[in-house]
Amino acid sequence: MSDLISSPTPTDLISHFVLHKTHAFQMLVFHSYSQLSHSFVQVTDTSEEMEEKSQLEEQLRAVMDKYKYKRRQIRELQEDLQTMGRTLDNLSKYQSANQLVWTTLLPDISAM
Repeated sequence: MSDLISSPTPTDLISHFVLHKTHAFQMLVFHSYSQLSHSFVQVTDTSEEMEEKSQLEEQLRAVMDKYKYKRRQIRELQEDLQTMGRTLDNLSKYQSANQLVWTTLLPDISAM
């Protein structure tokens, strides 16, 4: 009857040891993951960080809108300045031509 109950072989002992250590390692990893996942704080839409982020994004939009408006104003002023410069050049040319006509015609008119 003692032949029916056999003692474990070295392979059986190694298999049991590896199985036990694998299970212990799995439990350790599961426990560590569980602790890690609970350590994260979930961010909600009403949290202070989200509110601050929303305010900063709104401020950024407002600043960018103001920047675009100012750039547009600068561009329009530059265009106006160029137009005024061209107008001044045209007026100067007209005045020079007018003065030339008057200086050549005035002596002729006064001589009459």
